[in-house]
Amino acid sequence: MFKYAKEKCTFNTINGFRMKWVSDFINLLYPNTCKACDGILQGDEKTICINCIMTLPYSTDTKDVEQRFWGKLPIKEVITLLKFSKQGKVQMLLHRLKYKNSPEIGIVLGEMIGQKIKKENKEIDLLIPIPMHPEKQKQRGYNQAEQIAIGIESETGIKMDIEAFIKAKQSISQTKKSREERSKNVENLFELVNPEAIKNKTIGLVDDVLTTGATLEACGRILLNAGAKEICLITIAATV
Repeated sequence: MFKYAKEKCTFNTINGFRMKWVSDFINLLYPNTCKACDGILQGDEKTICINCIMTLPYSTDTKDVEQRFWGKLPIKEVITLLKFSKQGKVQMLLHRLKYKNSPEIGIVLGEMIGQKIKKENKEIDLLIPIPMHPEKQKQRGYNQAEQIAIGIESETGIKMDIEAFIKAKQSISQTKKSREERSKNVENLFELVNPEAIKNKTIGLVDDVLTTGATLEACGRILLNAGAKEICLITIAATV
């Protein structure tokens, strides 16, 4: 029996060494790179390198963003992590999150905004990511807002609900549309299928980027009309 255990231990050691060698060889040929700058990730770095994390344009004041909803949607606050500008690292991250099959970006950024929520003691009862139409989600493979909410939930413990609120109809792309056109484009697209889940709760409505705010406004209005106590808009970035 001792001989068998020793042989098994030796086999596992050799096998483990081989697996590590194969893994190291693959990493040499195809190194993991930072999703923001394409530099090679080092040590414990995950998805975004430390240098990029330290130098991303963080948002410190959301008053101007909140003004976009004055007279349109009564919100508790806007919670956003980064400032969005064209051709910058933030645009690169969000583009890869949405279009380059990189759901891990959403989780990592969600964890970062979750740390912000926890540090600032934000009172939120439930996370609801902006839903995607099932067909579009099937094509993409995931909902980027849901990935962000997963990261937030893991850091804060705030539960996420992806079943109470759905996107019942397909929409035309919002890109290059004015605020008025975007508002009209999202009318009657979303449906609340379980009002009891949101009643008297402060809802953290999660999306990737806040531009005109038309989609967040439409979804927030549905939730408030159905009995939500308050709405916090949570996004990874907002245009400046």
